Amino acid sequence: MRLSFILSVASLLVFGAVGQAGASQSAVLENSVLKVLPQSKVIGPASPSEVLHLGFGLQPRFPAELQAFCDSVSNPKSPNYRQFMTPREVGEAFGASSDDVNALVSFLKGHGMKVMLVANNRMEVLADATVAQVQSTFKTGFHTYTGPDPEGNTITFRANSVPLTLPARLSGLVIEVSGLESYTRPKPAATSTLTPPLARGLYGSAPGYNLLFQGQGMTIGFSNWVGLRVSQASLYISQYGLPVPAGGAGSNIQVVTVNSGAASHSENAEGDLDMQMQLGMVPLANILIYDNGSNDLVAVLTKEANDNLCNVISESYGWSSSAPISSAHNQHLAMTAQGITYLAAAGDTGTSWPQSWPYPDIDPEVLSIGGTIATVDSTTGARQSEVTWSGGGGGWSTLSNAINVLPSWQVGNGVPTGNNHRLLPDIALHSAGSGSAGSDYFYYRNSLTSGYTGTSFAAPRTAGEILALEQRLVANGQPGRLGRMQDMIYAENGRSDVWYDVISGNVGTLPDGSSSAAHAGWDFSTGWGAPNFDGWFAALAAVTTVPSSYQVLQGTYLSGNVASLANVDQDYLTVRQVVAPVISQPPVDVLVTGTTTLHTPSSFAFKVVSHVSSIHVNQIVRLFNTSTNTWQTVDTRSATGSDQTVTVSITSNASQYVAADGTVQARIQFTPNGPTPTAGWSGSIDQAVWALNP
Repeated sequence: MRLSFILSVASLLVFGAVGQAGASQSAVLENSVLKVLPQSKVIGPASPSEVLHLGFGLQPRFPAELQAFCDSVSNPKSPNYRQFMTPREVGEAFGASSDDVNALVSFLKGHGMKVMLVANNRMEVLADATVAQVQSTFKTGFHTYTGPDPEGNTITFRANSVPLTLPARLSGLVIEVSGLESYTRPKPAATSTLTPPLARGLYGSAPGYNLLFQGQGMTIGFSNWVGLRVSQASLYISQYGLPVPAGGAGSNIQVVTVNSGAASHSENAEGDLDMQMQLGMVPLANILIYDNGSNDLVAVLTKEANDNLCNVISESYGWSSSAPISSAHNQHLAMTAQGITYLAAAGDTGTSWPQSWPYPDIDPEVLSIGGTIATVDSTTGARQSEVTWSGGGGGWSTLSNAINVLPSWQVGNGVPTGNNHRLLPDIALHSAGSGSAGSDYFYYRNSLTSGYTGTSFAAPRTAGEILALEQRLVANGQPGRLGRMQDMIYAENGRSDVWYDVISGNVGTLPDGSSSAAHAGWDFSTGWGAPNFDGWFAALAAVTTVPSSYQVLQGTYLSGNVASLANVDQDYLTVRQVVAPVISQPPVDVLVTGTTTLHTPSSFAFKVVSHVSSIHVNQIVRLFNTSTNTWQTVDTRSATGSDQTVTVSITSNASQYVAADGTVQARIQFTPNGPTPTAGWSGSIDQAVWALNP
């Protein structure tokens, strides 16, 4: 149908539609001077050498037919629906003729301008030129002005002072020239309907995305029980200029039918938005849609676990207590064992969600994603505020089920200790706009829309950002999969470089009658709050190296082992002092050795947690320098009777402390610093680890 439509339009083509011979030798381009100039004041000339980035808008040959095609291809009832063209096809059917485009390009190049892009749709040519070149070519002048902006504020800007004059050949072809003036500018504004770039800016994914961590070589998926149109992805990619894999737009998206499968060709808001939210974060990832049309929960989970292809899987559905929860839970256990991160929307009806649709949020193997309302800078995505969304889902289910108990990892600042249920949510992201007509993210549902809210947006968006985080970790030489992330998240205990603590709003009344009001730390409205994925990468990118061996060089071993040095857990390696044969030798001297996978760190920190049993004792930390083959003292201080944490940061020439095979070595020494301590004193080390940064 699309081909016949194009041919019917092509049959109408005529040549030489603009710039006919015999016309006047030049023509003035209408509306090529700012209307604000009469209210503005010249303050000086524009710099002749300033480079202008110009856009020459070209008149389509068949504007009415182009509009008709757009209406047809966008209409679900049309037989031509979604039969899209490539940009080149658009240009061939509707754009300016190739002769006209070539004439403009030759004209610009002939006057010294640099043509940057000739659009395949033949409706725009981009070129760079200096002010002097534009003045000479188009017979205009440039000045610097002060004048009122649209809100009446006085601004300074550059603009041409008289209309542009074009040669007759281009008259009627060029409809406008952009980039001449600096008056037109965006107004910073808050928004609650996010585009992919704004979402990346809000949650700290932009730095990684800009470094081209966009999902290449990684696989993500989502569970789906309704139809969707994979073809919607092309519109979304085009709308936001997302990078396209080598196979073309949408080639990285695969529908994996499970049993009966679903009507995957049928438009459905839920399936479409899940796909597009993942695509917006990791547009070059392999996206697998596990699709089932018979509401078979376990079949989908089983297939996902059996394939073991996805690093991260999201789900935007809730299941009632009649679902096969035990079997589903077993599949989630398998996925956790395989390192698959599975996350699900916490619901859109506040605290009533876990009562009506408790699964999968009650499953401790599933990361629960709640909802917020964020307002951001409309240009950068920088957060202006973020509060709880009342529909965000939180609290707990009262369902009596063996898995609906407080997981061992669900502890931390603000987490209730007397409630033996799986508590919701774990984290939260933007899910709605403010006001009765608020919405969360732009996506395509036959046309670009923003009229929907829900944690169904937040869950797949988070999945995509987690995959990008894993991709960065892989590039850092670390394993890619993060598996069940809840343990790590709760252990972070809301650290400010990773989590933005949402402390305003609530999602309703909890089952015990109390309020779910947000507060500092974890809460029932937003869990730990919103993540900063760049901060999260920085926290995870540091390669922690624990000692693989130790040696007591001086002193008498009392208790502990090498495992005692890995964590802060009051499990100590304790060594009693001895009288050293040489007074310069410390009475306690412990050598710890580890092996790191990061052989050329940019920096690292060596952390020691320790105490001594006597007063007047110094602690000395020494690191082995492989370049000089010597021990270097990097910290000396008074030891204390209770644990103190000492962190030594090496920020320059860090690799000289790492051997070619990755070996790192440190010595922790204790020595008197005053009156002789009581005989028999000892030093105890709880932790001694390296944290190396790429």
